[in-house]
Formats: sequence, structure tokens, C-alpha cells
Amino acid sequence: MREYAYSWISIKVEDGESTRFWSDNWSPFGNIRDFFSITIPSALGIRQTATLADIYYDEAWHLPAPRSDSQLALHVFLTTLRLSQSQDSYEWNQPGNSSPTFKTGLTYNLIKPHQTPVSWSKIIWFSRGIPRQSFLAWLVILNRCPTRDRIISWGLPTSPLCLLCNAANESRDHIFFECPFSFAVWSFLAVKANCRADRNWAQNVHYLEH
Repeated sequence: MREYAYSWISIKVEDGESTRFWSDNWSPFGNIRDFFSITIPSALGIRQTATLADIYYDEAWHLPAPRSDSQLALHVFLTTLRLSQSQDSYEWNQPGNSSPTFKTGLTYNLIKPHQTPVSWSKIIWFSRGIPRQSFLAWLVILNRCPTRDRIISWGLPTSPLCLLCNAANESRDHIFFECPFSFAVWSFLAVKANCRADRNWAQNVHYLEH
């Protein structure tokens, strides 16, 4: 995640004592070495470990005369920057937020892939849901549970028949609703929960969504 972190961690320049000229994110140009497209920083007469304080003295910046557009842009920027007596500090500058402290939740939301929410998300993840039940329901709705049809697809030898009724091949749709035994249990519970019992997996999911 270095490419994200570097652009989000910037230095608020004050005295320049701890801000490394070549590598720290202290200017709008980011890494100066990359901005100048050079591999040997000392080529400009500024040592690799130099700080901003090292090149600022007598109330002026002391850099070689610019020889490229990028070097000229840096010179222009430095005319707006003056060092002070306070200490340099770090800031997290993430889109829509600037803070002196790191925020895990904000960073996670920025780096995770964003996709269109699935229609069934609200029936799996909701407030006051029991985590282990939500996690199991998530696996079931994605058809990731080790039902016998999946076990066989992994190349493992096993009987394909449903463990409950022994009359049809076991799959997610069958073992939860189509199997006579499980449907009898489901019908009993559905009455108590005041909802409709259905043998079809897709119809049940659709019913719960609405």
C-alpha cells in the first residue's frame, strides 16, 4: 500500500529540520527525485540526506539554477515557502479529510474495492445481527458451503445423495428448502416467524429482500 500511503502522508513544513528534501512528501510535486526524473540526487549538488533546513539559510533558498521545467516549478513554489521556528509535523491528507492522526476506518474505505451493493446485502448484514449467523448466511447465499455437490466438484469421492432424505442429490438449494425433511422444519419455523415458506431458493431470497 506504499503508493497510497505516500500520497496521503504529507509533511507540514515549519523549521525544515526533519523534512528530507529528496524523498519526503513536502511539496505539491511529491517525491522530488521522481519529479526531476533523476537517479542520482547529488547531481544537483544536494546530498541525498539533505533536509530543507540544509538548503535554507540567510533567509533564502540555495539551489542550483533551474535547467528544466520541473526544476523551475520547484523554484517558483519555494518562493512561497518560508521556514519558521516550530517543528515539522506529519498530516494525513486523504480525499475529503485532513488530520494529524491516522484513521483506520477512513483508510480502509479508501483502499478497498468499491462495487455496486448486491440486492441481498441488507438481509445478510444488518444491525444487531449475530456475527457468526451473518457470516454463515453469507457463505450460504454465495453457495460456498461444503455441500456434497461442491465436495464432488473438488474431486473428493463421496456419495452425491442428500444426507437428510437420501432421495436426491445434495446441493445448497436442495438441502435447505427442496429436501422434504428440511422443508418440514422450514414450514414449521415459517409459521412461527409469520413468513411464507417456499421450496424455491431464489423465491425465498426475493421474499426476504422485500
